[in-house]
Parts: sequence; structure tokens; C-alpha cells
Amino acid sequence: MDNVFEIVAELRASYATEIEIIEDYLANGTNLESTRAEAIRNLFDEEVQTALGHARRLAKRIKALEGRVPVSRELPRVQTDLRPPANTEDLGIALHDAIKSEDAAIARYERIIRLCDGHDFVTLDLVIELLVDERERRQRLVELSVEAGA
Repeated sequence: MDNVFEIVAELRASYATEIEIIEDYLANGTNLESTRAEAIRNLFDEEVQTALGHARRLAKRIKALEGRVPVSRELPRVQTDLRPPANTEDLGIALHDAIKSEDAAIARYERIIRLCDGHDFVTLDLVIELLVDERERRQRLVELSVEAGA
């Protein structure tokens, strides 16, 4: 594999993003208030577990490629889209930001797929599975956004 270093760098960035998503979804799921927020909080709680599973799988693949899984102080903070809204009843902002965050994760996974295609089929298969989860998560967020009138 000619580009293993680049693949590992992208996997590390995806790992960092998944960890950041866990933190942000946990905060949003806890902070959102309103009678209509229950479904969103439940989805965010579910997605914390999904993102944790993604992070674990990415960590294992990074290690398999002889990379080093970053510890917390080495993780870059790249999420600018997913932050708790100032108004904890503003479900529209929370959903909009979560959708933008999913779009960024999808774009990163698509970039890794292009890097791996024809070179690293194990990573390619893994990232395709993760991409499917991200697209499904995005779709659920869009559906909730429509239901919430956001």
C-alpha cells in the first residue's frame, strides 16, 4: 500500500471526529429541553453508542495498520457545527447542526474510500459500513427535523 500513511491520518481524523460527536451528542441530548425534545434526545443517546462503536472499530484499524491511536490531548477539535444551542428549547438549531456534522463525517468517509479503493480492501470495507451508518443517522435527523418543523 503506497498511501498507508495518508489512510492512517484520515482514520485518525475520523476517530477524533467520532469521539467529538460522542461528547457533543451527549451534551445536546442532556441539555435540550421542551416537550418535543424527547425523540431528539433519544436519537442523540442512541447515536452516542453508534459513534462509540465507530471509534472502537477505527482504533482497531489504525492499530492494524501500525498507526498509533491518539489519546485525548492529541485529538484535534474539528467539529464547529455541533454545539449545544444557547436556547435549550431550539430543536431546529440542534438538528440543523447535527445534520451538518453528519455531512462532514460522510464527506470524510467518502474521502477515505477513494484513498483505499484498489489499495486497502479491509479498510475500504470497514469505512463503507461506517458510511452506511452515517447516512442512516443523517436520514433520521432529517426526518426529525421535518417533524419538528425545523
